[in-house]
Amino acid sequence: MNKVKLGDVADIVTGPFGSMLHKDDYAETGTPVIMPQDIGDRTLSLASIAHVGSKDAERLARYATISGDIVYARRGDIEKHAFITEIEAGALCGTGCLRVRVDRQKADPLYISFALNGPFNRAWIRLHAVGSNMPNINTDILSSLPLELPSLEEQKSVAALLSAIDDKIALNKKTMVELEDTARLIYDYWFTQFDFP
Repeated sequence: MNKVKLGDVADIVTGPFGSMLHKDDYAETGTPVIMPQDIGDRTLSLASIAHVGSKDAERLARYATISGDIVYARRGDIEKHAFITEIEAGALCGTGCLRVRVDRQKADPLYISFALNGPFNRAWIRLHAVGSNMPNINTDILSSLPLELPSLEEQKSVAALLSAIDDKIALNKKTMVELEDTARLIYDYWFTQFDFP
């Protein structure tokens, strides 16, 4: 295991400041802009995400994400991050966020995402955050986060296994929702409408 800091294996940048992206720049459609409220546990919610038009997207192109990027909120719920997949690639890292781009020659982005989501690293981020009213993190704090990395090949194997488990959990949750909907429908037919088979 190699002991490194996140900044040794990734480039970390702050999203555009408020002076670069104003409220009136947002549009109904266009390029998605990731805000802290869109970040879940390794997920990104596109349900109510903000957008900007093509001119603003070009102007802010340096904040565009690619598959494998990791996006953190700079303040508030700082322990969570979004792992950017092919579906979300191209979204802009918005105001109030930090983008972590892992050097693929040094580490596997998916492995790093799983590692950052572990309890030790989440606690480390929380303990090193600054601010008395609301926790804040910055590029220096994230860059200093200690990691233990196995070989790149082992990272990819571990990430593939954890990803398969995540996919199975997601499938099971979807199946549970469908079964609950079916049970409600049967109950409605049998006990509300008295339509027995």
